[in-house]
Amino acid sequence: MDPARGVAGFALVFGLRASPRVTTNDTGPGREANVCELLPIRILMDDRIRYADTMSSTATQSNLEVVKGAYDAFARGAIDEVIAVMAEDVEWIEPEGSVDGGTYRGPDAVVENVFVRLGTDWEGFEAEPERFVADGDTVVAIGQYRGTARETGERLSSPFAHVVDLEDGVMVRFEVFSDSATWNRALGA
Repeated sequence: MDPARGVAGFALVFGLRASPRVTTNDTGPGREANVCELLPIRILMDDRIRYADTMSSTATQSNLEVVKGAYDAFARGAIDEVIAVMAEDVEWIEPEGSVDGGTYRGPDAVVENVFVRLGTDWEGFEAEPERFVADGDTVVAIGQYRGTARETGERLSSPFAHVVDLEDGVMVRFEVFSDSATWNRALGA
């Protein structure tokens, strides 16, 4: 994958507001971590946005390290780093029945239909993995979604399982399993 590849259509510009909190996931019990809240400031229209290769080479990383790195980047609001480990034709599957349910192909579609929506619909949104299970080219992340729906003020706390398939250290498929009724209720949908 060309690390400086263009992502057609748009780029997100995020403002970050970090709030420290204690985690008990695999970063170590009692370790403080910054949890960043994505606050979309604006969408820049452009035909070609080039992202710098800010992650270490995926060729030398295990699939587990690639997936953990993507979650870390997402938590920091470094969406360009998440995109950098997606295949050009990545298939991203959100649960049917949820407001953003469907299958999205390619990084642009994922950003537009998943990441932008998370940043606009939720305040303090987190996808915190608590456990990873790796088997060859598949990594499963099990964790909790948390956030507050901006429109309703309802809190979300919902478990998830993400099944991530990789080829040559790049995500080719990302499938989300979560309780869409809990999401819809919080969003007032």
